[in-house]
Amino acid sequence: MKTLTLFSLGLAVATLSLRAETQRVVAATSTTTTTTTTTAAPPPAGHPIAGYVAQDMKWIEAPPSLPNAQMVVLQGDPTKAGPYTVRLKFPAGYRVPLHFHDADVNLTVISGLLYIGIGPTFDQSNMKEVGATSFALLPAKMKHTEWCDVETIVQMHGIGPWTMHQADANATVRAP
Repeated sequence: MKTLTLFSLGLAVATLSLRAETQRVVAATSTTTTTTTTTAAPPPAGHPIAGYVAQDMKWIEAPPSLPNAQMVVLQGDPTKAGPYTVRLKFPAGYRVPLHFHDADVNLTVISGLLYIGIGPTFDQSNMKEVGATSFALLPAKMKHTEWCDVETIVQMHGIGPWTMHQADANATVRAP
């Protein structure tokens, strides 16, 4: 379990705990800071807080509609009704042709740089640049395209099932 305590003028103002292999406890006053590391036991079965440490995430192949991309399912099942959260990793040079989704899709760029272009046709001049730590909401049925010039990791969440419909049946994903 990781514990992060934020301090303001030497007084603890907030504490956040996350599941991890080790526990780090930080105590601070206006003049001293001490750090200790201990081995933490895993949380008990059925613990209400679930989480992942980035180094422990298991990347798998993304769905066939996103060839050569990788994904991690963090919450739920994007193919079924209900909330889902996934991370997608796109290699540099990745291009997704014009498409749309049946439901709203929420994107947060974790690292890299994602470009989102608005339809009705692929138009690289009509795009939004979404950098690391930025958020974008893609409304249901909005035709759009995405591409990245550097490796980019995006966290996507919404209410499933997640769908992706190509706006042009002859278009294909361009993956390096």
